[in-house]
Amino acid sequence: MQKSNKRIGGEFERYLCKELARQGWWAHFLSPGAGGAQPFDVLAIRGSSVMAIDCKTCKSRWFSYSRIETNQRLAFDMLMAKSDKRKIKCGFSILHDDKIIFLPYERVLEDEKHGRRAYDLEER
Repeated sequence: MQKSNKRIGGEFERYLCKELARQGWWAHFLSPGAGGAQPFDVLAIRGSSVMAIDCKTCKSRWFSYSRIETNQRLAFDMLMAKSDKRKIKCGFSILHDDKIIFLPYERVLEDEKHGRRAYDLEER
């Protein structure tokens, strides 16, 4: 029986929290409320560093920026505008071929400025 995307995503979110905790981060999964959506999946803190992370799974070698939801963009834009960029990182943890790739939101914005619409997960 094949797993649903929702189940695969949920397993990845739980795994990422455990992995971050193993590396010394306090990591918390932000479960969706009654409205259904939250702006990102995981909040992680270690010392004065903070990470706001949305988890994505991707079978293709390309992570399309069209997959980024408006509420994610708004939350990341606000966090980056109101925070010390040296201490807060916003981005996407992408599970691809059993590897976790962190894609900083700043990289997404830079790519989009240059007309790129996707990130090559295999080139990095």
